Order: sequence, then C-alpha cells, then structure tokens
Amino acid sequence: MPDEVILIVDDEADARELFSRWLAKAGFTVTTAADGVGCLALVRQSAPAVVVLDLKLPPGPWGGMDVLRTLAETDPGLPVIIVSNKADVKRAVQTIRLGAFDFVDKQDAREELVVAVTNALKVSRLERRARSLEEENRIYRQEACRRTEFARLTGCSDAMEAVYRTIEKVAPTDASVLITGETGTGKELVAAAIHYHSTKRDGPFIKVNCAALPEALLEAELFGHERGAFTGASARKLGRFELAHGGTLFLDEVGDMSLSTQAKVLRALQEREFERVGGTQTVRVDVRVLAATNQDLDAMMEQDRFRADLYYRLNDIIIALPPLRERREDIPLLVDKILEEFNGAYTGRTLDPGCLQALLRYDWPGNVRELKRVLKNACILASGPVVRTQDLPPGIGGKPLPGGTKAAGTLDDMERQFIAAAVERNQGNLSRAARELGLTWQALDRRLKKYGMDARSGRR
Repeated sequence: MPDEVILIVDDEADARELFSRWLAKAGFTVTTAADGVGCLALVRQSAPAVVVLDLKLPPGPWGGMDVLRTLAETDPGLPVIIVSNKADVKRAVQTIRLGAFDFVDKQDAREELVVAVTNALKVSRLERRARSLEEENRIYRQEACRRTEFARLTGCSDAMEAVYRTIEKVAPTDASVLITGETGTGKELVAAAIHYHSTKRDGPFIKVNCAALPEALLEAELFGHERGAFTGASARKLGRFELAHGGTLFLDEVGDMSLSTQAKVLRALQEREFERVGGTQTVRVDVRVLAATNQDLDAMMEQDRFRADLYYRLNDIIIALPPLRERREDIPLLVDKILEEFNGAYTGRTLDPGCLQALLRYDWPGNVRELKRVLKNACILASGPVVRTQDLPPGIGGKPLPGGTKAAGTLDDMERQFIAAAVERNQGNLSRAARELGLTWQALDRRLKKYGMDARSGRR
C-alpha cells in the first residue's frame, strides 16, 4: 500500500543507507532516524507501518531496548524488527518477549530483512482488517439493536415523534426515567429502547412487574434472599437488583408497591446497596433504574400512598405515552405491523376498507395491546384472506371519527400517504424514515417498490 512507510532506526549512516537501498529495491517506501528520540518523533508524526530498529543504539536514555519497550507500551500493534548480532542470543530472546516481531542478523541481513518486513506488513494488514471488522460488527450490532428496539415502537404521529426524540436524548445519560401511560401503550418497549441506547446496553435488562407479586414476595424478588430466610427458602436466591448489576432494572407498575417496599427501593437507589432478605451482608450494585406506571402518582402522594422522595428519585425525566385514541393516524401503520407479525400463523390476511374505518372509529381503551388482540381474533374468525367488519368483536365500529374527519379509502392508500410523508420529512434518508415509521430499512424498501414510489422523494 502506498501509505505504508518502513522506518529504519540506526545510528550508523552507512547501515541506514544500505537498509534503505535494499528495501527500496524491494518496492518499499522508506524513512530513517539516527537515534531513539528521532524514532519516537517519527512514529508519532508519520505512523510508519513497520519499524526496523538497531538494538545497539548509542547508550543513554533512549537505547534500543528502551525504544522497544516504549513502542510496545504506546503502540502495541506496530511491528518492530530488531537488527543486531545473532551471537547475542540472550538479548534476541529478550526482545521477542518484549514484543518484537522478528530478530534479524545485522551481518547477513539483506534477504532476511526483506522477508521479515514483508511478513510484518502482511500480519499488520490482517490485524488492522480484523480490528476494522470488529469495529464494523460492533457498530452494526448497535445499529441493529437500535433499529430493532425502535421498530417495535410504531408510529409517526407528532406525539410519537416527541417520544422518540426524548428517548434519544435521555438514553445515553444516567438519568432515572419514569414512563407513564395507560395500560397497553407500550411502556416496556420504551424502557427497552432506552436501555439498548444507553451506555449500559451490553449489560442485562431485567424486568419486574410490581403488581404481579404480593408484598413479601416482591421484596425477596427485588433484593433476593438467603437460605432459610422464610419457609420454602431452601437456597440463596439473587434478587433483580443484583441480577441487573451493570445494566438496567425496569420496575413496571411501580405504583403498586407498598410503602414499606418503597422505602427499601429508595434506599437501594440512593446508596446503591442493600441486604438480601434474611441476610446481613451488604450487596453493592451499579444499576440504572427505569420505572413505569399507569396510575396518577401525584394523587397517590397526596393520599400518602406513594413516597414523595421516591417519586422525585425516579423521575429525573418523565416520558408520557399517548393513548391510541389520541394518535389515530398511527393505526394503519400499527395494523400493518401487527398483521406482518401474524404472518406466520395467518399468512396473507388483509383488511377491507370498512374494517379499517371501524378500527379508526373505536376509542381503544386497551390501546395497542387491545388492537393486537382484536386483530388476532378477527384473523382467526375470518372466513377468507380478507378480514371484514363482521369479523371484528361486537362493539367495535359504528361511531363517527372525532371532528368529523373521514378515513382513507383503503389501508394501502393510508400507508402510502404515511410513507410518502415520512420519506419527505427525512429528505430521502430511508434509515431515518424507516425508524420513524417503526419499520426495518428492508421493509420500507419493499413497500416503496410495492407502491412504485421514488426512494428519494417518496412520490410515485
């Protein structure tokens, strides 16, 4: 490669000239230094691909061994070829142990030196490529994770756009986040997106539903217990705080915790330590805590049912998820996404226009979770590939849309409009548009081709 320079370091001008001539004849680009100080300066300035170092530089603070040690510490990926007398076997072994790539006899160096430099360059290129691939894989895994988590959050309404922006801002910080919203709005998906965009994304993401367990069991679940702590505790068990060490703990339905458990959670958050149930040993953890609730914690504090100090510890940032009835424009995208998820079991199902209009009219007290259940039931009951209004559960449909607005004629029409708007807003950047729409890049590309739309403008 043209930018690969071989640095020759030797205090003898004749040796520098001879080695340079040999390597230049073999096709290498060469530069030289007369001492250790010059060598280190050139390494910093020009980043040579290989250093050919005379072991017997003049004695002083930067002799040959000193330079080798320094290069091994400051630039361990840089191959260093030592030239010296082969009779000095002890020092030759020592240089290899210090990280030298090869040892060449100065008295008979011509062929050996060219071979050694050639091999060093080959190894160096392979190592650089391996590091590059490792970095590419790391970036790809992060981006794939990012796409996966945001893809699960579907919607391009203004309300959901605000949620996405908040997630991106708060995720890289260590702020505690309280996620509020009605049941079925996707609070756990938001928590997962925050975790997988955070500095703790390589750590565990541990979830616990505080409403699913009675008080005594919830405390043991959170903090673990020692053997014999209570009847049935036949062995030590690690709690969710401990399991989440180095990662994120998601406390779902945090408003259902008793005041006693709230006090213990507060102490764990403040001190980053706790004791297992029935134990005396203090356990220290590094955990980011995210919490969610569908209850009005302000009202609960006024009624002394939720601790104010815990509330303020949990909500550095609040993310309020909108109910589905307040973002009806996202329903066509959600329907498309849910049907795509169902394809394994209900392949090829589509909705007729009347069915979509009925879904748009309904108020969805159970939000996205209810929409998914309704679509699953309708797909099961449908007599053919097209799901019709009569396949929907009783009670859905029949009410006009708020404000007298009208539904689009078909699901394809509405999806085409949403995709075109997203592509235009993102100025043809399909990755950003796909994330906004809750789709993978490949899925968006398929839809653009399906509708004959231009990838840069979103127009037909």
